[in-house]
Amino acid sequence: MTNKDQLHFRWAHMIGYLLLFVGDIGAFVVLRSYFLLMLAVVIVLIGILSVYGLFALAGDLQVRIYISGQEVIRDEEIELQVQMLHRRYFFALNCLLNMEAENIFRESKNSWEISMPLQPSGVSRVSIPLKTQYIGKYDIRCKKAGIRDLLGIVEVAVTVESGCEMTVLPRIDQEETLETSGFLSGMSETEESREKGHDFSEVNDIREYVPGDKLRDIHWKLSAKQGELMVKERISVSGSQMVVLVRLSKEKEISEMLLQKTGGAVASFLSQNLPICLLIWNGQRYEFEEYICSDMQELRRAFALILAMPLSIRIQEQQAVYLKNSYPFLRTYVSIENEDSQIQVVMRENV
Repeated sequence: MTNKDQLHFRWAHMIGYLLLFVGDIGAFVVLRSYFLLMLAVVIVLIGILSVYGLFALAGDLQVRIYISGQEVIRDEEIELQVQMLHRRYFFALNCLLNMEAENIFRESKNSWEISMPLQPSGVSRVSIPLKTQYIGKYDIRCKKAGIRDLLGIVEVAVTVESGCEMTVLPRIDQEETLETSGFLSGMSETEESREKGHDFSEVNDIREYVPGDKLRDIHWKLSAKQGELMVKERISVSGSQMVVLVRLSKEKEISEMLLQKTGGAVASFLSQNLPICLLIWNGQRYEFEEYICSDMQELRRAFALILAMPLSIRIQEQQAVYLKNSYPFLRTYVSIENEDSQIQVVMRENV
């Protein structure tokens, strides 16, 4: 819905319209032709109807924008659908929509304009192809529409509110496979060297006891308070899972390359039927986010959540220190990092 209108006079068109009217009146005074008098009346009526129709459209105009799919792979083309609806029998030859797209992950904005006519009493539609150049979650909005009357004398800037969202995911190159044998052997050696009695998992939630739950998972203190058995629900950060830490960079292009490399590495591990625990820093909560990926669909879902936050909160120079404090029993992990502008995938010890 519209909420504020701004009026602009297009003086060149207005002066031309007035000169036409004055010229017709002058010809009538000289020639005394009733046809010229009727023509002057018609010129005035057309001007009044043109301006009235403009305000009628501006007060009733609704703009809707949407995208058919909410997720798309980088470098793919997607269509942005724009609709303008109104219930008036007037129309406008030119309606200018001011569009803005914000990439939340890259913390950048881009704006452009769409010009299209308004059809009388109906829906005006246009499909605009967009090529996704950068990964990230995009918030696409139309905030203002400029409508001109038929004669081009007046333009009204109408404030509108319509938007949609989409996530551009990194392209996972299936041909760029990662040799996983070295990582798997390193993981096996670490499993064999563990001390007995250590619990390599993190508590994710607490719920009521269900027959079949392990006794070691019972939360005895809370169970005593509640009067019923409560169980600690755990998420493993090691064991049968490969822990992958993504260390993003302040440079946006390098961070995109890191995430693309992460997609290829995780896809390689998943092809070996090895679930992945993906770790990435969250500066707002001051902790690591965990994403358990057992198939490609879960990996895409993890990327969508990662890209929904600004890159700046993902940066932390002392991630190794925080990883040691957060997961003290984790022996080794796969680190995807940048070293002298070179993206590398290495197995590191959690020390």
